[in-house]
Amino acid sequence: MPAIDPIRTRDPLESALDRIQELKARTTEKLDEAMSVVSRNLGREEAVEAENGVRDLGLALSGQDAAVHRLDHSRVLDLISDPFEDA
Repeated sequence: MPAIDPIRTRDPLESALDRIQELKARTTEKLDEAMSVVSRNLGREEAVEAENGVRDLGLALSGQDAAVHRLDHSRVLDLISDPFEDA
């Protein structure tokens, strides 16, 4: 009668450690994704805030009847987005 070879199963501790490592990797990946979404949203909020500030400043200065102080809204936003771009 042939001998029965023992079947080797994974150690439960080894399986648990592998699962923990997998969960840590997924958590780090999801955290990175969430932080990039937050960063993008912060950029949008800052842009909206800057646009509102420019509009309010333009209105305040134009209320002084000084043509020199009138701001070209689109030009100011262009400068904010890329200050080193040639006009």
